[in-house]
Amino acid sequence: MHVFDRRQLEQIRDQDPELERRFRQMIAGRPEGLDENGSFRPPADVMMGPAELVVVMELAGLRREDIRLSTGPDELVVQGRRRDPVELERERWLLMEIATGEFERRVALPPGLLLDQVAATYREGFLVVRIPRQEAAGVNWQEEDRP
Repeated sequence: MHVFDRRQLEQIRDQDPELERRFRQMIAGRPEGLDENGSFRPPADVMMGPAELVVVMELAGLRREDIRLSTGPDELVVQGRRRDPVELERERWLLMEIATGEFERRVALPPGLLLDQVAATYREGFLVVRIPRQEAAGVNWQEEDRP
């Protein structure tokens, strides 16, 4: 086993910031916003309402055309790529917290949704996906059921 001294580690870091990022992940545990492979994993909220299921995903720094949505029988799949927001020749990283690169986020869906009526909007860094519920189409609310 080889033990690196501080100077050797600094040389590795300066030559390959991605290697340093992965090394820090290995030592400190997985940083927030990254999956088990070290890939970008956007945070999401999933809410069920009486008429629809709503998925909100934070996708700061993406353009709408960089986002791809698809549905399967029991899941919503959001894919895309977040690019480095600054094109700059770097001598070395001093701090690296913003994850970039390809991502894929799968959200399990409950049965009873109208997957042919998915509506999505992307504004101010948030993707909002709305999927109507089947039973909502024929709901007849009784007076005592209303909030």
